[in-house]
Amino acid sequence: MTTPTATHPNPPPPQDMQAGLASCQAMIRQGNLPGAADLAQNLVKRAPTFGAAWVMLCHALLQMQNADVDEVLEEARTVVPENDIAWQFLTVELCRLRGEQGRGSEVAKLAPLVSDRENLTPLQHHGLSTALSQAALFEQALKHSGAAMQARPDFILAHYHHGLNLRHLGRLDEAEAVFEEILKRDPGNTITHVGLADLRRWTTETAHLQRLQALAERKDMPDHDRARLLYALFKEADDVGETNLAWSALEESTRLSAILNPDDQETREAWTEQMISEFTGNLDVTPPAGSDTPVPFFIIGLPRSGTTLVERIFAAHPDVTSMGETHALQISLRDALGCRNGDKTDIEALKRLGTVNWKDVREGYLERTAYLRGTTPYFTEKLPQNYTMVGVARKAFPEARFIHLRRNPMDSLFGAYRVVFARNSYTWSYTFEGLRNNYRLYRQLTDHWRKEIGAPFMDIILEDLIDNQETVIRDMMERSGVGFVEGCLHPHEVRGGVSTASSTQVRNPINRKGIDAWRKYARHLEPLRAMMQEDGYVDAEGKAVWPQTE
Repeated sequence: MTTPTATHPNPPPPQDMQAGLASCQAMIRQGNLPGAADLAQNLVKRAPTFGAAWVMLCHALLQMQNADVDEVLEEARTVVPENDIAWQFLTVELCRLRGEQGRGSEVAKLAPLVSDRENLTPLQHHGLSTALSQAALFEQALKHSGAAMQARPDFILAHYHHGLNLRHLGRLDEAEAVFEEILKRDPGNTITHVGLADLRRWTTETAHLQRLQALAERKDMPDHDRARLLYALFKEADDVGETNLAWSALEESTRLSAILNPDDQETREAWTEQMISEFTGNLDVTPPAGSDTPVPFFIIGLPRSGTTLVERIFAAHPDVTSMGETHALQISLRDALGCRNGDKTDIEALKRLGTVNWKDVREGYLERTAYLRGTTPYFTEKLPQNYTMVGVARKAFPEARFIHLRRNPMDSLFGAYRVVFARNSYTWSYTFEGLRNNYRLYRQLTDHWRKEIGAPFMDIILEDLIDNQETVIRDMMERSGVGFVEGCLHPHEVRGGVSTASSTQVRNPINRKGIDAWRKYARHLEPLRAMMQEDGYVDAEGKAVWPQTE
């Protein structure tokens, strides 16, 4: 669809426009979204400053998930007057869309333009809250989720996101109260059961097993709800040592999740092959001389491998700013490759890596993360799957350090297997074969980066860090170039939001509670252990086998 030109003819008679808008609304109610979009586009062409027509056009495109909606929202905001109520809708929707796309810097710019308006609707407060949370601006997100709750006490999703924002900020008792209030109103709200289960380690006195088991007996539950509910049941049963109940719930949850989130091993294999092919023999790059740009520490590894813990250790240093997890590197690469907003970096796009201007990737990344970086000389970027992007990061930031977290493969893979991730994320994690295949690719890539980069690629074994905290942390901080300070030994005292699955654990002192967690389910995980032994990654007892040269 071509966006209307930004001309300003005289508007047609109001009754004519109102009739057209009424027709658009009727088409949307009937499910005729393309027809509504075409009619709304015609109305906009005739009266480009008429905000209601733009709202109708964008509303239809958003429901259609049309790729043109980015450009249309941007165009609309340039021609609709800011004092038009439609401009507020358009700005909130663009902000929400940018949050979904991982473009946090744009969220940070857009949200303040409307956040203090008194006439924001509960849905608009909710949209801003969601976008701000995705941009790791949790305090601001909390303000809007609270406003949405207050304006509409029956708005269950706003309550849920308010609870999540409280959790991200470490306000666990308040989050628990919000989640429990939701379940009083809607006992079958499975996503809230998951949020509550993940909130803390439960005991036999505090767990909700009876409630969860009763709900699991329902036969009319959709598969996506059942998968979430059974995960919550696994988590709380595991907390209290009910391993038989926990495993049966987890096994069914992962079975359903695998069906709901089809895996694409072929694409991951092609990605790995392309990255190794493109970044061989060309990563011995020289850092820029005399640069005053802050130095990035990319903290990488498999999910549940200890990356959040190490991020908090670095965040305890006064010269380091923790940015959490951003997608700025991927987005900057997509832009440099000429991909459209929202597009994934597919294999065909990767074939153009040789044409990329790495200065553009660097500057794009720095611009997109400026709102999070602060003024410290170092910053961390902790997106675990950046282990697939090390060559890109090295080319864009020759001065960067890569802190690679390793963990016993059985604990690392079980840690991924036991989590229901966001839709279409870590789709390999729901089957033993998927776990095995992805681990092979992970080792292939990280072994390649280590060989190509050398000293700036630092391996940290999680078990060593936990058992020899001061020694390993001192060495890690010194090797990274930032130096050691005493506060790094107390990462649980670091303030600030955490949105990952480890957000509760990292608020406790470093401990061994997660070490060898897989052994409680060793009988059930034996097929996976055998696969890992066959591939040479663990021994007959499930202990990690690392290369002799390291």
